[in-house]
Amino acid sequence: MVKVELKKVIEFNTFLKGIEDNKLPISLAYKIFSIYEAIEPQVKFYYERLQLLIQNYGELDENGNYKTSKDGSQILLIPEKISQCEKELKELGDCMVELNMPLLNLEELSQVKDLNISLTEMSIIKPFIEK
Repeated sequence: MVKVELKKVIEFNTFLKGIEDNKLPISLAYKIFSIYEAIEPQVKFYYERLQLLIQNYGELDENGNYKTSKDGSQILLIPEKISQCEKELKELGDCMVELNMPLLNLEELSQVKDLNISLTEMSIIKPFIEK
């Protein structure tokens, strides 16, 4: 059982998505697939809540569409509601979740050909590695 902040689950999911096309030893591939299954409900919950925040705080244009940044990568928030949205987003990310999932170990990960990770990536996966 792993107890971790929801934002760590989301970061870990993003890391796993980055290696999902790597050729892995069968046992590690199975373990990572089991991890995906264990975290998927939490990831789904996070994105559903994020969508509600967008609905509540996203700024709409005259056609009822969300306004976006110039590059289109971000939805703009109603200026008067930014701090409330940020507060709720932080609360969402900080909520603790319990996951019944297998943990990775460094020996397994070191078997993956060409898997070199940064310190930032290590900080993301560390809560999900056996001590």
